[in-house]
Amino acid sequence: MADSADIRDVDTLKEFESFLGRFKDAMTNRNDEVRTEYARVTTWVNSDAPAYWRHETNKAEQRVSEARMALALCRAKVRKEDHEACTDQQRKVDIWKRRLELCQVRNKQLHLIQQEWEQFIQESRNAILGGVDLSDTELGQARADLQKTIEVLERYTTL
Repeated sequence: MADSADIRDVDTLKEFESFLGRFKDAMTNRNDEVRTEYARVTTWVNSDAPAYWRHETNKAEQRVSEARMALALCRAKVRKEDHEACTDQQRKVDIWKRRLELCQVRNKQLHLIQQEWEQFIQESRNAILGGVDLSDTELGQARADLQKTIEVLERYTTL
């Protein structure tokens, strides 16, 4: 190790300190964006999607009921041997029954998705908080320490 240092310019350190500031700001912005996306997905998983599928389930139940009623009316109007005349009504019953089944499947899937999302949030929380600590605390402290070092070196170079 050298006994003395020959320091004439600290501009590179100043540039690096400036870079640390920009990097800290960029990390803070990215952390905010990640938190916003997490909140958006959480709202969708826990509120928007369940509300949509509840509405669609209710609508499909209503349409199945209406289609069955129309089929029953059609069958009541025609002779037993002419039930083929009600194929359009039967087709609508089948379509709405399939839609209702799909809605019921989606409702069940949503419960699994909600559980998986909550587990993902819990598992990733430490990584996110670590990024926040790095950008808010550690980079800020590193920058402050570097600023102090630059000040000391600038005083040294003026001697």
